[in-house]
Amino acid sequence: MMQCRPGDRVCATVNYLRNLAFNQYCRRKSYSQISTDVALIVTNAAHLNRIIKNQNPHDDLRTVKIVLIVISIILEVAIGIMLFVKERWNIDDEKQHRFMTLMNDFVVYFIFASVLVHVFVSVFVEEQHLPPQAWARSYLNCSKT
Repeated sequence: MMQCRPGDRVCATVNYLRNLAFNQYCRRKSYSQISTDVALIVTNAAHLNRIIKNQNPHDDLRTVKIVLIVISIILEVAIGIMLFVKERWNIDDEKQHRFMTLMNDFVVYFIFASVLVHVFVSVFVEEQHLPPQAWARSYLNCSKT
């Protein structure tokens, strides 16, 4: 352990990380990933709520939007469950190391699929924009000086 000057946060952080067991680090990382998944689920639920309540029922892409959001929610829930399962195992134990490696691979694959679906959700489920006439009026008003 290094001796740190008072107020040296970098040195204190390095000492803290040296004392931290790798398994504890993995658990804390899993918890932060789970909280990110919860945030994405809330965002997707808000998108789904807006599409169901406010969108035109005759919109051609309405079904595509709903399906993409539901797939994204299912993937996020699956990722959260896998992270909870992964958190229960000890990565420092050699007997459990193979299972942990396999579980990490599956989590990465699911996260990649979730990001890919979320990109399409972001493209298809756009926010409410100004109509072109309103944009033109605001542009003309700003250009008059």
